[in-house]
Amino acid sequence: LADAVKSTPLHAPLHFLLISPIGTWSSTKQLDPKNPSSPLNELDYPKRQPHQKFKAHLELERQVLTMKNHPELKEKLKALVLSPGITYGAGEDSLSFLFKLAWRNAPYLPVIYPGSNKIPLLHVDEL
Repeated sequence: LADAVKSTPLHAPLHFLLISPIGTWSSTKQLDPKNPSSPLNELDYPKRQPHQKFKAHLELERQVLTMKNHPELKEKLKALVLSPGITYGAGEDSLSFLFKLAWRNAPYLPVIYPGSNKIPLLHVDEL
């Protein structure tokens, strides 16, 4: 990508968006032992540890951010890494069970103990 951007005459900056899966955070240890329920946030970004399956993706993120700051590419490439949590839409494979219960107005929805967890979701049409 870096070579392509360097060698291409562009009249406007090239915009590159990398969607980062939540798996790049999944092996990150809780950073505040005094408050084990404290959420991870942007400040924890450099310390995160990916699941084994997402190590290559984390490396790709680092390469994109390095290219974005490269002196020869700074004016030609505007890059952003977006970590939306869990994306859904255009095929609700893993969430279809819960959505169907809600659509059918089920009296109860399953709750994973303790039920205070918050999972960031983003519909693909919002990207």
